[in-house]
Amino acid sequence: MWRVAADVAIRLPPALAVIYGLAIIIWYELLRLAVMDQLAKRRTGRAERDQFEQWRSQEAELAESRRQAAEQEAAEESERDPARRYYYVARRTARAERDAAVEAASKAVEQAIERIERRYLDIEVTLDHEESERIRRQFGPELETD
Repeated sequence: MWRVAADVAIRLPPALAVIYGLAIIIWYELLRLAVMDQLAKRRTGRAERDQFEQWRSQEAELAESRRQAAEQEAAEESERDPARRYYYVARRTARAERDAAVEAASKAVEQAIERIERRYLDIEVTLDHEESERIRRQFGPELETD
């Protein structure tokens, strides 16, 4: 049985063998493309679901923190002991000051990074100009005589 298949393969004209070979390669590539496309769709769907779940959990955490803040504020307002009420107010103020300090520090860091990047670009432009001037002085007379 194997001999028959080998005999058939040997008896094929070379042009037909090349055509069959190309057809097999194209068929293989089409199948591979279809499988990869299906895998990409699955991965994209999974990534979108994960992103949605992450957003939903962040929203739930935010809602929970708002609820806790509201409960604490209600507890603060209903507190009869002035010392405890002042403690809650001081704690809330300290949190607000901390958040403001973190925000200010973040802005300062961003501005510093921008200044460093601008300075780096200025230095790069200056060095490029100096290098081109040096090359022009070194090879300038030779280039003008040509």
